[in-house]
Amino acid sequence: MNIKRLQSSIVENLLILSLIFLIIDNSNIIFSQITITDPKITIEEQFTVPLKPDTTKPITHQYHLPDFKQYIGLELYLPPDYKTEGYTKLRPTLVNTSLKAINVNPNERIVYKSYKYTRDSYGYNQITLETDSIEYKKIITFMYNSAHIETKYIMDSNDNLNRSVVTLNHSPDTYDNYYTLIDVLYGQRLKDTLIKMDKELDEARKYFGYYRKESNFKEFDPESNFFLESSSWYKIRDKDYLFLLQDKKGDFLYSTHINIDFVSVPYYNNQVALLKGKEIISDPPKYSSEVKGYKSGITKIVEDDKGNKVEKDMWTRIRKGEVWYCEDVTLTKPEYELTYILKKGEQRALVPDEDIKRFKLLSVYNEEKALSQQNADIVKKRQLEAQKKEDELKEKKEREFLSLAISKYGKDIGSIVGKHKVQIGMNKEMCSDAWGKPFYINESTTINGTDEVWYYSYGNTLSFKNGILFMINQLK
Repeated sequence: MNIKRLQSSIVENLLILSLIFLIIDNSNIIFSQITITDPKITIEEQFTVPLKPDTTKPITHQYHLPDFKQYIGLELYLPPDYKTEGYTKLRPTLVNTSLKAINVNPNERIVYKSYKYTRDSYGYNQITLETDSIEYKKIITFMYNSAHIETKYIMDSNDNLNRSVVTLNHSPDTYDNYYTLIDVLYGQRLKDTLIKMDKELDEARKYFGYYRKESNFKEFDPESNFFLESSSWYKIRDKDYLFLLQDKKGDFLYSTHINIDFVSVPYYNNQVALLKGKEIISDPPKYSSEVKGYKSGITKIVEDDKGNKVEKDMWTRIRKGEVWYCEDVTLTKPEYELTYILKKGEQRALVPDEDIKRFKLLSVYNEEKALSQQNADIVKKRQLEAQKKEDELKEKKEREFLSLAISKYGKDIGSIVGKHKVQIGMNKEMCSDAWGKPFYINESTTINGTDEVWYYSYGNTLSFKNGILFMINQLK
């Protein structure tokens, strides 16, 4: 009786435990929740200014503005100023970080006059001077290292004022000089810089404009009659980026470009050391033209269709595989572009920097060619070794097949089958072993027995009558 009760109790406990586990397991299904996760992980880009800028590459425009930082610390050379007839080249705009005062050219006075317009009895305009004239002694401007060149006067009938149009240029020592790239301004830093300069200019307008007002702009003495020139400001105010430079005197300035006109000094020195006085070979990139023409730097006096004597540039064609001597790496006039002067016998070619990638040092080319030939020899040797192993394996299989055929069909028939050949009188098994299974069988049964035609590739066929080969059709 006790044993039965014990068994009954154990069964009840097992049932209770099973029910508990079932409830716990179902609770995971009933009470589990749908989760939503954003898998996006944001990693802030960290740009480290290189300790040394890359001297093997020229300065190029960067469409991702932070990439300009790779040039920070680079020494730049600004070639002499130039003017080429019929040729307009974008020049960088150079401005001071704050307004500066310069002297008025004594040969080009700047005078402010106010005129009054009246009509005489005949209806013609009469212009009379209404106030005394004011002569300006100095000019304040954002233009970097500037000098007053000339002044033109335009009469404005709307407010009866004689407008002075003042032309400034950079002083000669601005060019043929060296600068260092200190920083690149873009985004909020550029916006803050431009706002600061705009406020400075606005205060100057109040202080030195035609109608003076109270202003906090006290940097210059108003009694000196300063003329405010602001054309440089309008050239930079809408720019997306500016470059902060430092000149050899330690003064700071902004430039709108560094990849136009400016030349990287380390890159230039690297190219001189690498190519000047060396033999180079024309090796244009794949899919590029194998022939390209370049100016020779030699002009010839010829007569045009109108009988006038004119200068004509002589051109030189350089073909793939030609070896040339790099005589010099220099800036060539009139645009002062980095150029490689190449010579071959009496021929001469001026190759611009953007095309020097079409050439290689002859020594480097020969090394690459030798290495390429060496690699080709290695590849060929490996191919021959692989082919030899394949032939040996194939020969071994053929010997095993021949031995197996002789042991199966005897020496006479086995020697034929072992060489993958057939002859009249063989049965179907022998032919199948010799030639392999056909890809198609045409079978026909008549009163004389069963005929079969086995079809193989290239039009080869075997014909059987009652299982015995009686015809071979083999194309040769």
